[in-house]
Amino acid sequence: MAVLKKLALVFVLLVAVLAVVGMLLPGKAHVERSAVIDAPRATIFAQLNGFKNFKKWSPWAAKDPNARYTYD
Repeated sequence: MAVLKKLALVFVLLVAVLAVVGMLLPGKAHVERSAVIDAPRATIFAQLNGFKNFKKWSPWAAKDPNARYTYD
């Protein structure tokens, strides 16, 4: 029985510590990325303007080559 009480106490303390740490963390996070593409704006716009070219530039298309895309 004493072992179970100790385990329960450790668990309660762990939950309490995690709750306190969670309250101390900031409420918001900001992540920003940028990339420089060496191409004319018109070329980039033509690629991104519609979904017909989605499979050419999407990183998800490479992860699932058997995916099917339909356009309505």
